[in-house]
Amino acid sequence: MQLGTKGRYAVTALLRLHDALKLQQVVPLSYISETENISITYLEQLFTKLRKAGVVNSVRGQSGGYVLARQAAFINIAEIIMAAEENILFTRCGAAEHAACTKTGMLCKTHNLWEELTNHVYGFLSSITLEDLALGKIPKTVMPGWAQHKQVIND
Repeated sequence: MQLGTKGRYAVTALLRLHDALKLQQVVPLSYISETENISITYLEQLFTKLRKAGVVNSVRGQSGGYVLARQAAFINIAEIIMAAEENILFTRCGAAEHAACTKTGMLCKTHNLWEELTNHVYGFLSSITLEDLALGKIPKTVMPGWAQHKQVIND
């Protein structure tokens, strides 16, 4: 699974919104667009989803824009990604519904592996808030052998 632009841009835009709110009360999408090089049209689509999910509030008017709906310490990264309608499932089937993976209607032999990976990723993203991200408080996980494997991939 590779996180798509919806989830990445939503997190990036909300981080920029969080930082800008320290300087002003309402942040226009044009500011985020200019500073992050994300098209206004794309941001409008994302922020409509984020507003419907209760992550941001919109402020109308000439000096309108967006504000966080809650304190950044109470908005987690998984919530942002899911609000942007990004898929974080590693299974091919509907893991939440325990739908069948195979043509025979059974779960495939690797289903539990991918479902548990989904649970780990979701748990990790849920454990990090927008405030954590703004403060650079991302837990570093040491995976034995991963650094060596990563080096082989990059060579």
